[in-house]
Amino acid sequence: MGIYDRQYYREERSGMGFRPPMPVVAALVIANIAALLADFLLTPDVRPGGRTLLQHYLGMTPQTLYQPWEWYRFLTYGFVHDQRLFHLIGNMLILYFFGNDVEERLGRNEFLRFYVLCLLVGSIAWALMGAGGATDNPNVRMFGASGAAVGVLVLFALYYPRRTVFAYFIIPMPAWLLGAIIVGADLFGALGGGAAPVAYSVHLAGAATAFLYFQLRWNLGRPIEWIAEWWRKRGRPKLRVVRPHPPEHEDDDLALNEEEVDRILAKLSHQGLDGLTASERRFLQDASRRYQQKLRTGRNAGDER
Repeated sequence: MGIYDRQYYREERSGMGFRPPMPVVAALVIANIAALLADFLLTPDVRPGGRTLLQHYLGMTPQTLYQPWEWYRFLTYGFVHDQRLFHLIGNMLILYFFGNDVEERLGRNEFLRFYVLCLLVGSIAWALMGAGGATDNPNVRMFGASGAAVGVLVLFALYYPRRTVFAYFIIPMPAWLLGAIIVGADLFGALGGGAAPVAYSVHLAGAATAFLYFQLRWNLGRPIEWIAEWWRKRGRPKLRVVRPHPPEHEDDDLALNEEEVDRILAKLSHQGLDGLTASERRFLQDASRRYQQKLRTGRNAGDER
C-alpha cells in the first residue's frame, strides 16, 4: 500500500473557512497536475503496467546514480505520477492540508528549498539502497512526490504536535500520532510487510530529512547567502586609497582622528560601502570635506606667496 492508498487528513480550523493555498504550495500543486495532464495527452492509451512518456524520460531509474547526464531525474521524478489519479490526489492533499502551515512558518523560499531537499534525498537514498532491489532491471521507473509529501507531513507534526487533524475527515487525532502512524507504516513496508511496488525508502528518507531539519534547526538559505557573499567579495576589486598630503600648517579645529579614518578606510576596502554604518559614512564624508578644504587653503596660500 503506497502513500496514495492511505488515509488522509485535514487540519481543524475552528471558525475558519476554506483558505486558498499559499504561493509555493499552489505552484507545486499546479505543476504536478499540469504534468499529469500532459502525460495523458502525450500517452493517452498506455497499457496497464506500462510506462507513460513522462514516466519514461523523467522518472528515476536504477542506473541514474551512475549516469551524470541524467541526474536531472533526481528532481524531475517528483513531478510525475501514476495515471490512476489516486497517486497524485493523495500527495497533493497532503501538500495542501499540511504544506500551507509549514510554508507560513518557514517562508516561501525556505519551504521550497526544504521541499526540493526532500525530493533529492529521497531519490538518492532509493538509488543508494539498490533501487528497491531492481538494480538489474533497466525498465524500472520510480516516480511521485510521496517522499517530499511525507517530509512536509512529518515536519508539520514536529512543529504542531498537538494540533488536531482528522483521518478520513472524521477521525480526530493529534498530529504527532499521525506522523508516527505514517512513519511506522513505512518502516513496516520497508521491512517486507508492505505491498509492492512502493518505494518505502523514499518515504522514510523524506521523514528523516524533516526530523533532521527540525532537530538541527537548519536554515537552507544560509549556505546560499554565504556562497553569494563569497562570490560578491571575490569579484570586487580591492580599493586603493590615495590620500594627499595636507598643508604644513594645520588649523587645530580641522585636525582629524587619523586612527579612525584608517579604521573606516580598511573596513571600506574589506566590506565595501554597504558594510559601513551611517555614522561611519558621515564621518568619512566629513573627513573628505576637511581634506579638500585643507588642500584648497594650502593652494590659496601658495598663490599668495
